[in-house]
Amino acid sequence: LTALASSPCSLPSTRGPPSMTAVASCGPVPSSRLPSLVPEGLGGVGQARAAGSRIGRADSRAAGVGIAAFTFSVAVASSWTTARRPTPAGPGRRRGRLGRRQGSVEMQAGAGRDAGRQRILVVGGGVGGFNLALRLAEMPWPVGGGRPPPQIMVVDPKDRFVFTPLLADYAISGVIELDEFAPRYSELFAHAARDRAYIPGSTQAEVEHLRGSIKRISWRRRVATLCTSTGEEQSLEFDVVVVSPGLLAAPDTAMSMGLELPSGPTAGVLTFSSLDDGEKLREWLQDGNAEVGATRRLAVVGAGYVGAEVAASVAALETRAPSVALFGSSLLRGSEPANQRRVAESLEALGVVRKLGRVLSVFSGGLLWRSDAPTPGAAETNESQQHDCDLVIVTGGAATPFAGCELEPAPTDKTSSGAVPVDGYLRIAPGIFCIGDAAAVEGSPPTGQAAMQQAEIAAWNIFAQCTGMPRPKWRKYTPSAMGEFVTLGSKDAAAVVAPARLAKLLPPALPPTAAAAVAPFLAAVAATGAGEAARVDLGGTPAALLRRLSYLYRMPTLGHRAWVAQRWAERAEQLGVALPS
Repeated sequence: LTALASSPCSLPSTRGPPSMTAVASCGPVPSSRLPSLVPEGLGGVGQARAAGSRIGRADSRAAGVGIAAFTFSVAVASSWTTARRPTPAGPGRRRGRLGRRQGSVEMQAGAGRDAGRQRILVVGGGVGGFNLALRLAEMPWPVGGGRPPPQIMVVDPKDRFVFTPLLADYAISGVIELDEFAPRYSELFAHAARDRAYIPGSTQAEVEHLRGSIKRISWRRRVATLCTSTGEEQSLEFDVVVVSPGLLAAPDTAMSMGLELPSGPTAGVLTFSSLDDGEKLREWLQDGNAEVGATRRLAVVGAGYVGAEVAASVAALETRAPSVALFGSSLLRGSEPANQRRVAESLEALGVVRKLGRVLSVFSGGLLWRSDAPTPGAAETNESQQHDCDLVIVTGGAATPFAGCELEPAPTDKTSSGAVPVDGYLRIAPGIFCIGDAAAVEGSPPTGQAAMQQAEIAAWNIFAQCTGMPRPKWRKYTPSAMGEFVTLGSKDAAAVVAPARLAKLLPPALPPTAAAAVAPFLAAVAATGAGEAARVDLGGTPAALLRRLSYLYRMPTLGHRAWVAQRWAERAEQLGVALPS
């Protein structure tokens, strides 16, 4: 287990054979035919605990190892089971349609619309949007009377799906390879097509990746304007649209805090929210032209989850680690107190300098900031100070990408961060769903965990709408945090988990046969109610291992999970190899 948590990335990126998540004339679909659709948080597995028992700091380490061990055994078992599945044959399999239509395409918006076929448009292929599209494809769509399953279109300008929670592991620590956390859409679609062949009731709904961006959505006319990579604009008709592209409006958060950002790409200034950002930071850290013996200086703006992870991961590098200064008035605001404590201790041990104050502006070569601590003898408002450095990384709301997608008519009640309020069913209006950073949901932070939870709920409600289910069959979204992880380098992390709740994630993460086998056990554990609200805080290698395995569960498609699990197991045998610096 220790080997897996610290597994260095030393093998080439050669992939092995992959093998691993408007009304129709029908009534409600029996629940026995439906896959389990509502995991309530991050991946992992719980352990049974006696009511009223409490795990102390000494016992929590052992508890974490036990949780991680069982989680890893299930991951390996499901990977092996998936890899051993025979390829189905016979006239029942729709090989022609999947081979011809399923995958990434540069442009298919101009294709004629099939009569009677519903169209579901997903704007944004990130953690929320892409997982929603895969869930929709797994639904038991009614196809009687010659009615085809719906056409699901995912619009995203990138050719890769990026699992952003592991971006720091790739860009900084180097323990994750590119294809592991950012596979190509075409490969994931191929995995998903094979996976659905084993899902009872699945109807092989088509999923297409349209490379481009949505410029405008006229939601009353049910028409969207697609801008292709060549700049051409075409119209896309839809019956239901899911908006999940990031922010829908330029955020006011940065300016309201007094932060002035450069208007365009600036040397020495990066954000940290995309694969391109990660590649640039990775290149800067590995720059062989840097002056030998000189210590480079890095300033991280924002002391939230991303800022703390970037600062700790850079400072934890074993060779040529830059000096790091972290700017922010508070550390991990709103997170678990145990994680705040562990992260603060780790940052201090790693030599990260905390700068408590407000950053006013960033520029090439440094930034201007104002300290929160009053200077003796100074005026009530301290004068700004300049901090010189070689690279500034801006994180948090100021770094969240602006989608540039307009809604017509435009919502009148957007938040200062650019998000749009939604109802309990995650709708802006009837047939217009919104998830992820674009959705303003009370009590739900803009995290990958929340986006995946919202994707499950929205997928079910879209299925319910398109199949004519009565409103009582719909599901309302309730935020439910299953755990909180903060990486602190390749071999360290801080984690707070709820073991009793983590078990609820297993059914949707496992193959259908395995999920059915463990369902009675999980139901019995849930019925006891033991430890439902209990929390276990972990640190060090157990937390790092549990974090990585939890994210393994939440990666899309069983085939990709199997391939990643195999790669991690292989690298676990390569101990002693230096990590990239």
